[in-house]
Amino acid sequence: MTAEDLTVVIDVPRWSFIKRDDAGAVDFVSPVPCPFNYGHVPGTLADDGDALDAVVLGPKLSLGSTAEVVARARVNFIDAGRSDPKWICADAPLSGLERLQIAGFFRCYAVAKGFAGSEGRRATSAGSNGSCRAHSLAHLSESIDIRILSSSSSSLGSVDADAWDNLVGDDDPFVEHAFLSLLEKSGSVGRGSGWEPMHVTAWRG
Repeated sequence: MTAEDLTVVIDVPRWSFIKRDDAGAVDFVSPVPCPFNYGHVPGTLADDGDALDAVVLGPKLSLGSTAEVVARARVNFIDAGRSDPKWICADAPLSGLERLQIAGFFRCYAVAKGFAGSEGRRATSAGSNGSCRAHSLAHLSESIDIRILSSSSSSLGSVDADAWDNLVGDDDPFVEHAFLSLLEKSGSVGRGSGWEPMHVTAWRG
């Protein structure tokens, strides 16, 4: 196995709402699904005491399955002041769109973790002024430095429907703008429901 090859155990299948820790226990329930397969690399250790995390691009993988993948890049994520890097794995080199989506996802993830506040901790992504830096492995000649503008809103009505749906797959109706807007309008989410919407958007700067 080369330095770029990783074995990843899937803890969060693509489009799952539940994030589990390395032992399989529920760690976090998200109001929106994860757009990537998310897991950990057995036999490694991050500064937070858990195994290193990895994102696996591509089709949905089953919970607990093991994937032999190629690491294409690494996002330097800072969680509560501690380094918590995320390996980005894919069959092919990352496209410009994939890099933008990954950077946006981890910026939004940082905001979500800040709102969730595990024992009052805050999470931030590496960089400043809305930047998310993903450092490449040795076989990639340049690091990825994507600057994005982020904003948040308690109503999806403030987000352009076409722009939102352009990022949704053809077979994912439960994350489409119309469905999520209906949840808000019907009162299924919002004040008094136990689920308070907070939509974070990220745009190329």
